[in-house]
Amino acid sequence: GIEPNIFRYWKEYLEEECTDLCLSIERSVWRPDQPAMLLILRGLPGAGKSSFAAFLNKYYGFKIVEADAFMMENGVYKFDPKKLGWAHNQCKEQVRQYLMEGECIVVSNTSTQRWEMQPYIDMGTDAHYIVKEHTLHTQFGNIHGVPPEKIEVMRKRWED
Repeated sequence: GIEPNIFRYWKEYLEEECTDLCLSIERSVWRPDQPAMLLILRGLPGAGKSSFAAFLNKYYGFKIVEADAFMMENGVYKFDPKKLGWAHNQCKEQVRQYLMEGECIVVSNTSTQRWEMQPYIDMGTDAHYIVKEHTLHTQFGNIHGVPPEKIEVMRKRWED
């Protein structure tokens, strides 16, 4: 699992650097009169998306949806470009399911370009969710073994 130190880091990050997002999350999670939240978490490999999503899951009950989860083979991450389209379709299906169940959701994918997020924005909006987008600019070193030159390619095609 993920060590408590990283959760402490994310708790401080959220409370001190992202006050608006923090308040939005808390309203969404703890106030029954508020719509649930769909948070699109984006960032380059190594930004901490997986650990931030795990933090949101542990402390706020967010359901985690990430394409990387569909790249696991016998508990080991194994990137396969041929599975990418399928993995992202699985993500959309999972989000659709959670939206119907009224769950708070964090979609944690690289999402270097706007069109990659659009289906989630549309689904969340149609379901009357609070849809937020948050980019992580932190750099922890990536756990999925993405080579630096590949990260550079992603950085070049990044869209704000």
